Amino acid sequence: MITEDFVRALNIVAEVTEIDSKDILSPSRKMELVEARMLLAKAMNEMGYHPTLIAKKLHITPNNTRLLIDSFTNRAKTDKILIRMYQEISTKLCRN
Repeated sequence: MITEDFVRALNIVAEVTEIDSKDILSPSRKMELVEARMLLAKAMNEMGYHPTLIAKKLHITPNNTRLLIDSFTNRAKTDKILIRMYQEISTKLCRN
């Protein structure tokens, strides 16, 4: 189940951010890729998945997954584009 949900969320994040899914999963620290991972981790967390499970799919530590989720929350307070992208991702996930 998590694999199907993860692939679906990853594809939607890739579509919304216009970033290739392979790049999102890469270890690169480019800002746009980190933000895409933030969106993906937040979406998976909102779907009910624990950071430990998300971490396995992202190939990062659970602590780094929590950091991505927390960073999203902090950035969303001031970054309207990030909020808009997350809303679009969330809407698309609900439709599927």
